[in-house]
Amino acid sequence: MSTIIITQLIYVLVFIAVLLAVEGAYLMSRSISRSHQATERRMREEMSQPTRRSQRKVHRHQKTDYGPVSAIIVKVFPAISPYLAQIQGGRISPAIAASFGFIAAIVLAIILQLLFNLPMFAALGAGHLVGLGCPMAVVSIIISSQRQKLTEQLPIAIDLVARGLEAGHPVSVALGMIGTELEAPVGPAFKQALEEVNFGLDRKIALNNLATKYPDTNLRFFVAALEMHRETGGDLAGVLRNLSTVIRKRENLRKKALALSAEGRMTAFLVGGLPFVVIAAIVSRNAEYYTDVFDEPSFWPMMALAFILWAAGITSIWRMTNIKV
Repeated sequence: MSTIIITQLIYVLVFIAVLLAVEGAYLMSRSISRSHQATERRMREEMSQPTRRSQRKVHRHQKTDYGPVSAIIVKVFPAISPYLAQIQGGRISPAIAASFGFIAAIVLAIILQLLFNLPMFAALGAGHLVGLGCPMAVVSIIISSQRQKLTEQLPIAIDLVARGLEAGHPVSVALGMIGTELEAPVGPAFKQALEEVNFGLDRKIALNNLATKYPDTNLRFFVAALEMHRETGGDLAGVLRNLSTVIRKRENLRKKALALSAEGRMTAFLVGGLPFVVIAAIVSRNAEYYTDVFDEPSFWPMMALAFILWAAGITSIWRMTNIKV
């Protein structure tokens, strides 16, 4: 039985490898002449309809050039494309995320079948549930990390713009200093927005696109301050100084709240992981401890009830300790 499972796993991995090879070959062939094609496209845009350039929407950075496999996945699941686009650089394509999910599903199904002797259908069902969640969990962690770093860099960027304005630079030049002086994610994000402005997109639309891609409240405050100054005037440098001070105080308050709730979050982590550690320890000592009672009518309902209670307890602890500032 194990030989058949390993053979099936090899077939699945070969299939996924072929899909990724097709995707990689397509993207490589597209990237060979991308620079030349981009130059020609810019020249055509400059030569055609110059009076309407400021009114056209630029889609250069909004359309992601996926491969054929990713295009099919995006067509079936349209919501996955804007979700993956929040990652700085867009290095994870839908095909890579789906392949990671398939591999996690197959590996978990084999582990469940070997350890608990589950039927193939039940093992594959449980494996695919985890396989669907693993890629999204990894992407969520990456996006959360980038958002947190952007929040930490934003006061520095605002101070940089304020110093540029006090030195006599216009707003566009001061914003350009963010892209050249600061590292990812805030530097490349503002650099991309300014490139859209240079291609003819209105600055308000470009900054709103930036705030939509990175849904941070402080970033929206910054964009709103720039647009209010554009319409009403005033001391923009002073407004930005006050804004950076408020953002730093909010961040300090958030860190204090995290420090005060650290004990509760550690409790959630320990209590949530303890049942799985106990199950693994029991199975390692006695592999037939659970398999002998699989046929009992009350076994699966009791396991389902235990999982529901575990999920409810973890959710309650997390909601109490996850303080929003």
